[in-house]
Amino acid sequence: MGSRGRGGVAGDVVRRGHASGRRRRSSPDRWVLGAGGESGRARTAGPVNHGTSRHVGSQWKELGSMSSEAARRIELFFELLDVDGNGHIDAHDFVLLADRLVRSVPGARPDAREALVVACGSFWAALAAEADDDDDVTVTLDEFRASVSSPDQFADVIEEYADAVSRFGDPDGDDFVTRADFVAMTTAAGFDRDKSGELFDALGATADRIPKHVWYECIRDYYTGAKTSTPGNVMVS
Repeated sequence: MGSRGRGGVAGDVVRRGHASGRRRRSSPDRWVLGAGGESGRARTAGPVNHGTSRHVGSQWKELGSMSSEAARRIELFFELLDVDGNGHIDAHDFVLLADRLVRSVPGARPDAREALVVACGSFWAALAAEADDDDDVTVTLDEFRASVSSPDQFADVIEEYADAVSRFGDPDGDDFVTRADFVAMTTAAGFDRDKSGELFDALGATADRIPKHVWYECIRDYYTGAKTSTPGNVMVS
């Protein structure tokens, strides 16, 4: 898991995703994040469609003045994706992320496992295509800040990721996620264990479980800034 030349299926998928992402990054009219949901080119819609608006990023527009909360959210986002902690994001981080998430719920269904690995690969491909300005196959914090001042262009891959994560956290297919699986996955993704428990409670848990769609919406809103007030804010408090 620690070698850049390894990673098994997860590594292969993420590296293929990166290659396809680099091919997409050829147009000079690079998306300018922060311009709002109506501007910029729209990504091809992913396989997940929950009927949500593509006009996202209202919370991230604060970055024009860089509020302390928005700045901290971006730094935490970067830290979560810099899984190996070497100061930049690359394909290896998404291989590690996929591996840690997959290991967190051993009883997950094979199709859910595959979807999660593919979603991690798609996430990296989109990030590399839009944020790697100097084409060195890594994304620095400065490049990351510049690319996510509004994550409208990442809406599709974030929705794909949110769908894959929430489905993976429902191994028995009853459309509910238990506290144990929720905390296992959020901590595997890099969040604090205590805050993960707080978030689970904030999502309206009953009988130590939450509806799968509630977690999907939480992940989507947290990473896209689609809502100015979301339970996920507890993770940056």
